[in-house]
Amino acid sequence: MDTRAAPEPVKAQFVSLLKFFSMKIILSILLTLCWHCSMSQNSVMGIWEGILKLPQQELKLIFTFNEKNGHSTALLNVPQQSPISIPADSVNFNSQEAYARFKKFKIEFSGTLINDTTISGTFLQGASFPIILIKTDKIAQAEIPARSQTPKPPFPYKVKEIDFYNADKSIHYAGTLTCPDDKTRLEKYPAVLLISGSGPQNRDEEIFGHKPFAIIADYLTRKGMVVLRVDDRGVGKTTGTFAGSTTLDFMHDAMAAFDFLKQQPQVNKKYMGIIGHSEGGMIAEMMGAKRSDVDFIILLAAPGIRNIDLMAAQNVAIFKSKGVSAAAAENYGNLFKLMCTGILQAKTAEEAEENTVKNIIEWNAPVAVKKELHFESLDTIRLFASSFVNEVNTIPMRYFLAYDPMPNFKKIKSKVLALNGSKDIQVLPDPNLAGIQQGLKHLGKKKLKIQELPGLNHLFQTCKVCNLDEYVTLEESFSPLALEAMGDWLQQQNIITP
Repeated sequence: MDTRAAPEPVKAQFVSLLKFFSMKIILSILLTLCWHCSMSQNSVMGIWEGILKLPQQELKLIFTFNEKNGHSTALLNVPQQSPISIPADSVNFNSQEAYARFKKFKIEFSGTLINDTTISGTFLQGASFPIILIKTDKIAQAEIPARSQTPKPPFPYKVKEIDFYNADKSIHYAGTLTCPDDKTRLEKYPAVLLISGSGPQNRDEEIFGHKPFAIIADYLTRKGMVVLRVDDRGVGKTTGTFAGSTTLDFMHDAMAAFDFLKQQPQVNKKYMGIIGHSEGGMIAEMMGAKRSDVDFIILLAAPGIRNIDLMAAQNVAIFKSKGVSAAAAENYGNLFKLMCTGILQAKTAEEAEENTVKNIIEWNAPVAVKKELHFESLDTIRLFASSFVNEVNTIPMRYFLAYDPMPNFKKIKSKVLALNGSKDIQVLPDPNLAGIQQGLKHLGKKKLKIQELPGLNHLFQTCKVCNLDEYVTLEESFSPLALEAMGDWLQQQNIITP
């Protein structure tokens, strides 16, 4: 097993491949590491923790090895990201060495027992990352602030657990429907479907204990709306498989949910809309272009430019937030677009890797920039190219990268409110709001409103440092400023009453 430390440009991949959605972050792969092991020595049993060192960031990983019913088991915790323990998948052990492969995420781990309290290991995902695990007595969980905004019963409205199927009965969806408590049962209300951002999300779009969709649903239902929120495919009580699915697949899921909402007797079919956050905003754009029964759309940090351009700008902003120089970040943004374009044009994985190597070699960046990003040797370039292609050259990512919202914008006839936080470094407000304004200008001022909300990040939290690491530490889950912006606009459009 190669135990060399990863060269810096390969390490940078963990930042560079951030998609713009609400936390589809390459680092989140670490949360899904799984173990299933066959151990022959009790010395490996117990709790082990170590620090995975990434560019400008360190993550604590905690592994717990045990035996249950004659079988070896293991759990992984990443306390900075989640309190949840992740169970094992497949691992082999002997008296001195441990090897684990995580096929779904193209990850491998190998470790050697140095003594009773130390494992020297390597984390591999296209590139290798050394990690030392030290035996400890207990798991030290990161302190997650209270989520005081999360709605708590009793509620002044009806809450109903619902389920439904898509047209071909291949997926069984589950979610929550909230509705004003009408004693006469004769009233019909405006209705809205909430569509979550990227990554496997439950109906509350829960992340780090934040439940923004529960907060939005509570706010709008109190305003007199029926609100539907649904677990993503393969999440919670919804069946189906998330891995390998494209944004188009998720749009079909949202279409099925909208059809279900439309069938509810308390819904006024003239005033039905969708609210999409991040990738959910992309889905809302796609749906709005296809359906004439969508009266209104609220876009929360949605793409207004080509995704390949959006991601390049995102990479620049995130690199800067991680301490990379402005020159290096800007130059890497240009390289990122070149590499992604070359991958999209390739017909095979081999051609994609060749194109990526060629683009890096021919990249017209200052020597100081290449040195800062460690693009200095051919071996380093090839290692990075292999890792980069491994992550980008997938069906879901290729579909996402190729997305251009402009054709959809031209077909949308619904009323549209587009919101973006001024401190969003995943979907930068200036280019994306400008793109939405340009693409939807045919709607006119009465039907279109573009609004940048001061001081809010990608999750619409009031931020302080305004980087990715702050998502978990902020107590606020969803700014009242954003809630009021939605409520005020819905009143202005006569969808709800004051």
